[in-house]
Amino acid sequence: MNLLEHQDFLFGFRPEHFLPTEIAPPEGGIPLTYEISRVEFLGSERYMYGHVQGFSAEKKTIAMLPSTETFPITQGDEYEFIVVEGKMRFFDKETGLRIPPRPL
Repeated sequence: MNLLEHQDFLFGFRPEHFLPTEIAPPEGGIPLTYEISRVEFLGSERYMYGHVQGFSAEKKTIAMLPSTETFPITQGDEYEFIVVEGKMRFFDKETGLRIPPRPL
């Protein structure tokens, strides 16, 4: 799970729920600008490694697409990605316990 720090809480999402806006489900989600530093093909999946703008560059995040999805991704470029609606999780920064959703 990707975990990013925001104000007094953490928010997390799985790589398979972090998608380019062009191929995201119609219900949409939370948009984030994603700078991709590496693309890796592993069997039936394509992994993108990078960081989300507005958060620490040291905090790497991972996105995953099935290899059947041919959306072009280039290392070093920025893309608008979304976290699929309802798939983001929120945690207390101090205790690590799950908390209700918060606005970003």
